[in-house]
Amino acid sequence: MVKHLALLLQRFSSLRLCWILLLIVGLLLEFCGLYFQYSLGYPPCVYCVEERAFIACFVIIGLAGMLLAGFETVRLLLGLLLTASSVLGLRSVIAHLAASHNSSPFGGSCRLVPDFHAYLPLDEWLPWLFMPRGSCDPLPWSLLGLDMPSWILIIFLCSLTAGILLTLAQLVREPHEDFLRLYK
Repeated sequence: MVKHLALLLQRFSSLRLCWILLLIVGLLLEFCGLYFQYSLGYPPCVYCVEERAFIACFVIIGLAGMLLAGFETVRLLLGLLLTASSVLGLRSVIAHLAASHNSSPFGGSCRLVPDFHAYLPLDEWLPWLFMPRGSCDPLPWSLLGLDMPSWILIIFLCSLTAGILLTLAQLVREPHEDFLRLYK
């Protein structure tokens, strides 16, 4: 049963639709962040922009998968990249949760500069998207009793699960008809 589900997921990942869905989810999440920043007036903190960068990886992975879904090795690599970006996003959102729920009157738990590498200064290239302009204080916004970092945690947990399943599905092999006839 598990092997059949893995084969089904493997076939689904060979379709462009799978990767288009990832692209759309990534774009919707980025647009939500921009809506919170520019329409609702919640400036992003350093962790928000780092999480945006890892969500932007969903867009890039979805675009690459949409273009190259027919290649098994590419699908394996994209599954690994989705898993890696989700793990890094989880690391950032866990620090975000710790900083936003820090009750210290002295603060100090929120960095002022994002941790982008020197060869990828996203905050300089796209400051309207990746420049932190706010603190890590909790926002007055919540949905179903969860604050924004908690929702981002759920998003990255779901993407981590999807990345692991996509990666593992690429490793499953469908038995050949000749092999099946030997065991009938």
